[in-house]
Amino acid sequence: MIMAKRPVPGNVKTRLSPPLTLDDAARLYACFLQDTIDKVNSILHVVRYLALDIVVAGRADENATEPAYKDTAMSIEDEMLNNLGLNTIVLPRSLRIISQGEGSLGDRLQNVGGRLAPSFDKLLFIGADSPDVPAGFVEQAIGKLDASSVVIGPSDDGGYYLIGMRDAPGTANVFKDIHWSTDVVYKQTLARISTAGLSVDIIPAWYDVDEISELHKLAMHLKDAANDAPATAAFLAEYLLSKNF
Repeated sequence: MIMAKRPVPGNVKTRLSPPLTLDDAARLYACFLQDTIDKVNSILHVVRYLALDIVVAGRADENATEPAYKDTAMSIEDEMLNNLGLNTIVLPRSLRIISQGEGSLGDRLQNVGGRLAPSFDKLLFIGADSPDVPAGFVEQAIGKLDASSVVIGPSDDGGYYLIGMRDAPGTANVFKDIHWSTDVVYKQTLARISTAGLSVDIIPAWYDVDEISELHKLAMHLKDAANDAPATAAFLAEYLLSKNF
């Protein structure tokens, strides 16, 4: 499950503006999302969802397990893709797009997890803020859920870039009472996991790209490893670097 925002100006990566314009920040995030989608799509034997910050009009039951959209390449019109900011993104046919619901990040994670948990033994959430995270980390996390109730990938800013869980009592409490968007998210989440009596496994740490210093770090990494995030690398090489970024 990719948890992401609509890549439209003013909705994403606003802390990178300035020096980026809001339009540039949205284009960059669209590249982040493309690379994340491609990475998840490369993993075999999984069902792939993209949960966006949208409210689905005309749905009587927001808690329904049926996705808002299915078979993306066939059922979403160009106008809808434009409205979602997805018109520049190549969407795999198998990717299902659903609404995150409303509320805090914890509320939205709990909402999506609660809707899909009855259909799956394992759920894995990953954001789109770490476009160059190794696909092997994601595969490792899926494997670790065979033995642990929760798996988590910490990020350098005190949060996490990935969290997964398998069907177990208490997992619904993992997202409660967390101070989101702070440097204590990871520690508080581990405390919630411990309080719930759940087993946890940790995969290697990585970094989110929210600040300009982190974007510089990403650009330096991709300068020699463009295949780790091809869409993002192309954007940085052709646009940002040309402006003496």
